[in-house]
Amino acid sequence: MSIAKNVLFICTYNQVRSCTAESLLKDTPGYNIMSAGTSSSSQVTLTPSHLEWADMIFVMEEEHLHHLQAIADGLLENKTVINLDVSFAASQTRDLTALIKKKLAANFPFL
Repeated sequence: MSIAKNVLFICTYNQVRSCTAESLLKDTPGYNIMSAGTSSSSQVTLTPSHLEWADMIFVMEEEHLHHLQAIADGLLENKTVINLDVSFAASQTRDLTALIKKKLAANFPFL
């Protein structure tokens, strides 16, 4: 029996980009999926406990990576951290789901 991987998606407000990515994978066997935001006004605000929980962390932009590094305090060791490079402007388009699927394809080819 294999152990499920914990996957965390991070954007600024946890309203569009990270939630879209979470919804794409939420029912995938073998994965536990969660999302959070870096802003204090996020639906779910990123905490160090999220980083501790996650095996794989996907950020949407470079600024999210910097935020992770600021709060990580060693919690990113042995974690896979990937910047999907999905801008806030992209979240305002109809093609967001397709864009995120394309960006995730290298790690989740079944999408």
